[in-house]
Amino acid sequence: MQYIESNKLELKEKFNDKFIKEVVAFLNADGGDIIIGVKDNGEVIGVQNVDSTLKNISDCITDQIEPVASDCIKPGIIMENGKILVSVSVRKGIKPIYCIKKYGFSSTGCPIRIGSTCKEMPQSMIADRFKQNFSHNDLLVETPTNFLYHCPLLNQLLNYLYLRL
Repeated sequence: MQYIESNKLELKEKFNDKFIKEVVAFLNADGGDIIIGVKDNGEVIGVQNVDSTLKNISDCITDQIEPVASDCIKPGIIMENGKILVSVSVRKGIKPIYCIKKYGFSSTGCPIRIGSTCKEMPQSMIADRFKQNFSHNDLLVETPTNFLYHCPLLNQLLNYLYLRL
């Protein structure tokens, strides 16, 4: 089988630190698949240490994504040309927005899949998606752009909304 990167498919030679960015980008877009053990040009090279790779994937899914998205992510194994590949199927997230925990709900922390690449989500899109977390829009109040509030939950400065209590 020939593999070609697209808006729904990401190829990785091996598991690395960029893996979590790809997963979150698929959660924030329309979902997709990540196949580890395939070069960008589609050449199948296989995964050497499958157990370690699957453990690293599991750790990423459970420890590095906010909110919890484990129900939307399914790792698996594929045999291709006598070589073992690790596949990760990522459905579109059920929440409006997901982030990489260490970056919070910032542009860096909220990637989105556009075409065959991951891009930083613009702050305006983050704000719109974050508002979707609340079912009662009458509880949200827009703030002046010069009003900043440090929100520990999001680990960043907010300047676009707050809850009316």
